[in-house]
Amino acid sequence: MGDNDNLSALAAILAGADKLLLLTDQPGLFTADPRSNPQAELIKDVYGIDDALRAIAGDSVSGLGTGGMGTKLQAADVACRAGIDTIIAAGNRPDVIGPCHGRPAGRYLLPRPGVSAGEP
Repeated sequence: MGDNDNLSALAAILAGADKLLLLTDQPGLFTADPRSNPQAELIKDVYGIDDALRAIAGDSVSGLGTGGMGTKLQAADVACRAGIDTIIAAGNRPDVIGPCHGRPAGRYLLPRPGVSAGEP
């Protein structure tokens, strides 16, 4: 678990954060890799991460970092299991942080109902 995405999820848990922002070169999680599939659609809010979602994320790498969307989804899963709302958004947008107070420029991955930050 040495990648930045998973480390940020662990840091968010230790800090008692209620939100985690994971930045990428895409506006969020898509139904397929939008760079190779023009039909790929941005996935709306996600409640719980399952094998189908993991398969969609795959191991795509942007060239700007390591791990790609697969590690972002893994980190989001860790954070969401701890009750932390997680946002995957494009880091190259100047407005990426401001909308996090309402609805973000990216997509939310939310904890399952009944899980709150700080619960074991």
